[in-house]
Amino acid sequence: GLLSPHYEVEAVEDGRAALEAAKRSVPSLILLDVMMPRMDGFELLAAVRADPALAQVPVILLSARAGEESAIDGLGAGADDYVCKPFSAPELLARVKTHLRLAEERRAFAKTLEERNRSLEEALLAKSRFLATMSHEIRTPMNAIIGMSGLLSDTALDEEQREYASGVRRSAQSLLGIIDDILDFSKLEAGQLAIESEPVSLL
Repeated sequence: GLLSPHYEVEAVEDGRAALEAAKRSVPSLILLDVMMPRMDGFELLAAVRADPALAQVPVILLSARAGEESAIDGLGAGADDYVCKPFSAPELLARVKTHLRLAEERRAFAKTLEERNRSLEEALLAKSRFLATMSHEIRTPMNAIIGMSGLLSDTALDEEQREYASGVRRSAQSLLGIIDDILDFSKLEAGQLAIESEPVSLL
């Protein structure tokens, strides 16, 4: 009666019926009494928190048990709020409004975080593809440098010229090793290469 003028309310007669109704259509908020037939408030709360589809739904417990200890029990069980009877209409409406707003802010934050994570994954994938392409394009001329410097070493050269040719070949091979490492790293990030771990004895 207090909530219906402001919200769409589905009322049920016991805890089990409430759980079934929540599973049929996920509510924005669950307002429940601790004392209920078939399934009491704490049992229903535990079932809600254990269900992935309902776990994030805010739950407000109503109870005739007043006192800090009772409120701690309710909040410790996973409730978002604990309201003692008797309560005033403005108090209940304010608590419901607050938790609905907080739930909406959490959903908006989660959506934003999901979108940013997706953008980050796309950026990382694009970077990995770029590195893979770049590494592949650089390997081709590097292989040519290694091959040609090897052929050059087999020609008639004096000692100094041969040392220069060998230096070019060693440097090209070193750079090619770095390029191969970059290529493997980019494949790992892109999910094209898997790492296999094996136990190794240090004895």
